Order: sequence, then C-alpha cells, then structure tokens
Amino acid sequence: MGRGCCDPGAPRPQKLLVDDGEVGVLGLDEILEEVSQLLVTDEEELAAELLSRFKARNYVPPSAEKKYAAALVAEYKKRYG
Repeated sequence: MGRGCCDPGAPRPQKLLVDDGEVGVLGLDEILEEVSQLLVTDEEELAAELLSRFKARNYVPPSAEKKYAAALVAEYKKRYG
C-alpha cells in the first residue's frame, strides 16, 4: 500500500513551447546537452541534429517538423546562447 501509480525511475516529461502551445516531451535536457557537446555553429545543422535526436525519443508529426525544429533551436539558444 502507499505506492504510487508511476515508476519513480521513469523519465519525467518536460514542456516545450511549439508554435504558441506547450507539448510534453521526454529527454529534452539530455538532447540539448548532447548537442551542445558537438559545438555545431550552423543553424540548419543545429536544427537537423536537435530534431533527429528529439524524434528518437518523441513523436513528431511530419507536418510539424519545422515548428518543432524551430522550438528546439529556440530552447537551445535560450540555454546555451
């Protein structure tokens, strides 16, 4: 008794602002940290790398890929400049 419904070791969702709405995502901190280690300077390459890693952990509707990529780049720049 007294046990919660969720595994305490399970990944916790975070929120990402995508086109004026928040979406729950998994692994955002890890993805941003991994990409920051690559020292990518080209914005298109940055967007592609972020989106590729993000899609490995989260569903992204094909019609919204550009919006997600823009949101990921914005979050990356907020954290890493």
